[in-house]
Amino acid sequence: MAQKLFESLAARLERKLADDPAWSPPSIHELAAQNSVSVMTMWKAVHVLIDKGALQAFKGKKLARPGASVAPAGAPHASDLRIFALIKEKIVDGSFRTGEALPKLDVFVLQEHVTRHAIVRALNDLSRENLVHKAGKRWIVGPAGGMATAARAAQASPAALLVMTGDEDFQRLFLNNYLSPFVNAFYHEIDKAGMRLRIALRFKPSIDAYPAPWGIDGVRAEIERLGPNYRGAVIIDDYLEGNELGLWVDGLSCGGEKPVINFDASGIGAERTRRELGGNRRYYRMFFDEPAAVRLALRELAGAGHARIGFPTFGPDGAFWTVRRYQSALIEARQFSPAPRIITETHSEPFFTFASLQDSTAISDFSKYLNSQLERHQAKNRSRQQAFMAMTPSLTALLKDDITALLCLNDWLADKYWLWFRMTGIGIPRHLSMLSFDNHPQARIFPVSSIDFGFPRLGYLTAHILIRDVPISADADGNIAGMCSVVDRGSIGKPAEKWKIRRIVRG
Repeated sequence: MAQKLFESLAARLERKLADDPAWSPPSIHELAAQNSVSVMTMWKAVHVLIDKGALQAFKGKKLARPGASVAPAGAPHASDLRIFALIKEKIVDGSFRTGEALPKLDVFVLQEHVTRHAIVRALNDLSRENLVHKAGKRWIVGPAGGMATAARAAQASPAALLVMTGDEDFQRLFLNNYLSPFVNAFYHEIDKAGMRLRIALRFKPSIDAYPAPWGIDGVRAEIERLGPNYRGAVIIDDYLEGNELGLWVDGLSCGGEKPVINFDASGIGAERTRRELGGNRRYYRMFFDEPAAVRLALRELAGAGHARIGFPTFGPDGAFWTVRRYQSALIEARQFSPAPRIITETHSEPFFTFASLQDSTAISDFSKYLNSQLERHQAKNRSRQQAFMAMTPSLTALLKDDITALLCLNDWLADKYWLWFRMTGIGIPRHLSMLSFDNHPQARIFPVSSIDFGFPRLGYLTAHILIRDVPISADADGNIAGMCSVVDRGSIGKPAEKWKIRRIVRG
């Protein structure tokens, strides 16, 4: 006779009790949810074990191993503690953001296999720590009223300093595609909290009337002027390091009392840690994890089946970060089995160099350049396709090397590659897959998948370290890395047959 469902459940629970002596059975409702059965069926299974002496029940509801005593009244359930820790972790790492509603209770019920009562108990515990509050029927992240209300009640207007090298960096900071995701998220949270942001400079501004304190003495005077309204500072300066960085961090933190966040946008300040700065526990370093980003990119391409990946660079004389990213790709490729081959060519074409378009990066400029060169090459009796191949020998060489995917240094180049491939008759991803880095706002109009460095989350966390409404977690050295993710825009497919690309290259 076939075993009934409740009998098979009882046998499964009995094996669990025997295999894991530390396991304590949760409530009937949680067991039912975990095993995707009705509460009545779960009760039948539990009664089989109670009759055998393998389980005991207190007041007909609480389950325990034989000989165990019932938990004292008011003691938290294991499921309550788990949900409490889960939600708190997501608040601390910025996954659940202040002012936003938490998922509905039924989402936690389905995903975490717990009862609604367990979730409510965990949320009430979180509210007692001012991590969440209830508004109507929804639970909202952060304390009731938010930082803006608390600020108005406690003091006139909290303020923070944003430290840069000079006044020329102000435009670079706020108009730069690379930094804008961080800056926009940071400013949004600061503004929402009612906090003022003051610009401070390391060096004297080029304009005498520039309204910003400068130099360590000028900044200390500004902090003294702000008095109790001063909440801390953010440093965005790649050239501030060593003893000078320590001097600035000590001054900005008021001897370790106020938080100072160093936004390492280039990822070059791995040594700028709390340990190197004398153990200042109010110092944080926000940075993007380049090895993790490259590893994620290779996993995406290798997972799609690509074994020969092109990675055009600017050679040893190019920008240092381009060489570093290529070297990182070579190192990370060895972690895969089988390891994909990274094939490179050095760009020599003027329209691919940063110097040629550093002041004018519009795609229209690139398109005009291509069209102007097209006439010159077609004058040599070349077809349109042959002309494009001739004017871009670095990309043509990669295609002749039978690559099936192209890993681009950044979106700035990826947009131009995509246009070039389209003009050449190479379909993306029909003939060739493409993946890039940065996820620039302006690059989103091009259908090229990209690796997002997680700068918006870093901007959010930076703001809330200053706002101090929710706890923010960092490692012992104050490091907080960006969480990289793949933004899929449909440019990654399976490897195409070699002959398809070869036929296009030959014209």
